[in-house]
Amino acid sequence: MLTELREDAIVASFKKELPTIKFIDASLHKEIGAKLDILANGKSSRHEKVEAAKLLWRQFFSLAFRSISNNVRGQDQLFAYYDELCTYENLLFAIDENHRDHVIHVIWVMLLGYFLQTNFPPFTPLLESYKFCSDDLKDPPMIKLFETYNKRLTEHVNSIWCLAALTHDLGYPIQKTRTANGKMAKMVSNFGILEGTNFNYTFGPVHETAISTLLNILSTQFVMKDNEVSMHYSPGMRLEFAQSLEQLDHGIMSAYLLMAKLDWICEALSIDSTMPVTRPKVPIVDILVGRILLSEWLEVIAAHTSRFRYWRHLQSLGFHLFLCDQLEEFSRYSVDLKTQEWINVGCRTKVEHSGKVIELQHELDNPNAGDNIELFFKKRVKALRERVELHPQKPVEKIRLICSDIRGATPVKFSYEKYRDLTPNEMVHREPGKSTNDILKFLDGVIDLK
Repeated sequence: MLTELREDAIVASFKKELPTIKFIDASLHKEIGAKLDILANGKSSRHEKVEAAKLLWRQFFSLAFRSISNNVRGQDQLFAYYDELCTYENLLFAIDENHRDHVIHVIWVMLLGYFLQTNFPPFTPLLESYKFCSDDLKDPPMIKLFETYNKRLTEHVNSIWCLAALTHDLGYPIQKTRTANGKMAKMVSNFGILEGTNFNYTFGPVHETAISTLLNILSTQFVMKDNEVSMHYSPGMRLEFAQSLEQLDHGIMSAYLLMAKLDWICEALSIDSTMPVTRPKVPIVDILVGRILLSEWLEVIAAHTSRFRYWRHLQSLGFHLFLCDQLEEFSRYSVDLKTQEWINVGCRTKVEHSGKVIELQHELDNPNAGDNIELFFKKRVKALRERVELHPQKPVEKIRLICSDIRGATPVKFSYEKYRDLTPNEMVHREPGKSTNDILKFLDGVIDLK
């Protein structure tokens, strides 16, 4: 049965689950609930929702971060950046007509993640313990060691999800400023005697250590053997994230920013010593758990915008963030450039997970939203094809995507189904219209389904 992702239902579900989220003290439940009610209230203004979201962001981040580390040095610097980001976003609305709110968005992504795992158990994310590679997990001491780490890591799943959801878009100003730079350069070009300088984003030699450290964090794999845990850096993963860094993808730039601000990251890296390819025999449970949590947090946010990364494990935190980011289209705000008024450009969204089939539905029913339904649909089809691969040994057999537009006199519906085997089962269909299994030509605009 499809479930509509309504803001009031998501908030009600979260408030009900608050007692189970251990990093949030019971004394704060009423205060947090009041702020969440502002977000869910359709009569609240965009300004009221932004102010509530800003307070919630600080509160949730602080609580979740303190649950994994006693070292909070650098948190104030991160909060100062966040305040600048919120102010900067207002500028982006004036420069980019397609810009949509991110301040409110990240709170809803976080809440949606909890909502899905509460109401759809198959969506429950797990820390990626499959990173623990071992040839001898049948050995009793190894089983005990694995269970020890797994138990400690499981205790922090909610904290890492909260932190990943809140911080996954911190780096987007880099990408957005490129758009702004182009428009400003065009305006300045009218004054032919003036020479403008474009924003250039390059990393110099002084950044090499930080970049290498970040790539190591993102590509770390943990190997259990001989009753010890050692760390390896996957060359393939390292290259994938290096390519994402070259593109200045805002996911990996968010990870870079966190590494630059939070002292705990330096502390967690003390286990790496001189960053060798392999650091064997690390028996210190507490330190290693912190190192694993760090790797998980930064990898999840870096991967969500990297076209070089894809998920086969649909219960990973990485897929959970990707999915929630895709689904959160119900609370977005933009600015009408003609009237200069804030408008809600969200759409009606529904989801179902039967165990074998995941169904995602978006319905454009808001006349204020200017989205082109075909482009809206293509963007999501491309993301599912490039970023998700259905594992042959996992229960999910198919993902169905439906995007409908009921704003006009004639409703239009696009549908796509992704199977474990891409060909020949893969198909897109338009109603009214035609179908095709040549997905690439459809995405490239060569095939018209009208």
